[in-house]
Amino acid sequence: MKSPFLMAIAENMRMKNYAEKTVKAYIYWITSFIYFTKKSTHWMPRSGC
Repeated sequence: MKSPFLMAIAENMRMKNYAEKTVKAYIYWITSFIYFTKKSTHWMPRSGC
């Protein structure tokens, strides 16, 4: 099951009439980025910016 965050993104994109393939591609890349940042300690947002 997808997270509520990803479901909200997909729903919002569908409301804006994005193609289903586009929605799936965005969800795939967002999920990949989330997994990447959990495994990597190199990507950290800077504090105080």
